[in-house]
This record gives sequence, C-alpha cells and structure tokens, in this order.
Amino acid sequence: MKKSFLTFFVMGTILTITSCEKEKIVVEEKKVLAEIESTTLSVSADGSIFSGTYGDNPSSGVTTEADYACGACPLVRVGTSSNQNWTGRTLIKFDLSTLPEGATITGANLVFNGARVGQSMQPVMVHKLLEDWTEGTIDDACTSYCSEPGELITTGGETDATWKYTNHETKTEWTTPGGHFEAVASAQSTDDISSINSFGGEGLVEDLQAWQADATSNFGWLVKSTEVDDDNGQLARFHSSESDGQEPKLIVFYTTELE
Repeated sequence: MKKSFLTFFVMGTILTITSCEKEKIVVEEKKVLAEIESTTLSVSADGSIFSGTYGDNPSSGVTTEADYACGACPLVRVGTSSNQNWTGRTLIKFDLSTLPEGATITGANLVFNGARVGQSMQPVMVHKLLEDWTEGTIDDACTSYCSEPGELITTGGETDATWKYTNHETKTEWTTPGGHFEAVASAQSTDDISSINSFGGEGLVEDLQAWQADATSNFGWLVKSTEVDDDNGQLARFHSSESDGQEPKLIVFYTTELE
C-alpha cells in the first residue's frame, strides 16, 4: 500500500487526496470561502498637542508645551502657524473591539474632514504611538480659523494630554516631548493639498493587526506634518470627534472564513 497526500485548489474548492490504495482514490473535499467586508469605526479619543512660544509666560511659569491643550476642541490641528509661533500635532485612537472574532484585517483608510487647510500645507504623516495618553475636556470652541494653540489649562484636574505630558493632571511626561511614536511613519499623504486628509496602506494594516492581537498596546496614532517653519499657510484644521457628522473615521476592510 502506498499513501500520499496531495492538495489541489479547483474553483474555490480545496481537494485533498488522502490515500491511494491500488487504484482506489479517496478524495476529501473542503470548501473555503473568504468573504471581504468593511466596517467604519468611530473615534474613541482624539485631541491636539502644541509646542512653540505663543503662550509662554515666564512670570507665571506657563508654557505652551506644558499647559495648552485641545482634548475636546471642535477642530484638531496639524502643522505650523509660523506667524503665531506654534506647532500642532494630533492624537487619535479607535476601538477595535467591534471587529468580528477571527477577522483578518486586509486594508484600512483613516479619513479626516478638513475644515481649513493652508495653501502651503506640507505633507502629513501618521505614526504609531508607543505610549498611552488621555483625551481630556479642554475646549477652545474654535470652529474656523483657530489662530491660537488650543486653550490654556487654568484649573486643576484637567487630564488632557499636552506636548509635555500624557496627562496634565498627573504630570506624567512623554518619554519624548511631543509624543512618543515610531520614527517610521505608518502612512503619509502626497504633496497634493486635497489628499492630506486621507491615509491608507500596509503600515496602517500592520498597526491594526498588532492592536487586534494585543488590545493593551493600542495607543492610537500621532498625526503630524513635516513642520517646516519658513512660511505661512502650513496649518491644517480637521474636524474632531466633537463635530457631529464630520468626525474622523477609520474604514477597516477584513475577511472572514466560512466553511
């Protein structure tokens, strides 16, 4: 008796020859269907952090990097406001728990709705964050131009992340000021201003797959520009999760195996 194990793929069906005895062939048939689906995830936390000298006040000890936040602002900021001497970066996180068990993530699009984009806006990058942070409740109520870097934290108990702190209340500092993140970007926009609000690619998929495998490592993404401080018009304001109907979204594509 001679046994062999051969597998063939025929029109979506896996045929496996499990044994061959004399001239009798035993064939096992197993149908496998991969169904591509998509879902849109809502933001679980977002906000902006700021550097620069705009709000620095040596007499009171206030600095833009430590004390200006935007955890509940209608607009998040990315880029540089040269004439106002500040730079903004955006933190954003999504909850993946609604994805079906066993789903294999195959694609992703991170999309912002742009409220106002400078005519000299630089390319924008999305980086995987390596430390957790807190969204907070600071709201500057700005819905258009937004010439100021968020709002000054003037009372105790505010948990917003800032450029210096992951949580202003606890004074927990970032390992690296401005957000601790992977140096290599997970996604990047093109030079076309019209495309700076949409991101996709394998880098985002790899991040999502890692967070799917270990939810405790999901600290979200940091969104920043190349932050060139030599011209005006290099600041983008995107609608945040506080902007009903215009909030950022994450479209996730995945497959599920049906037998």
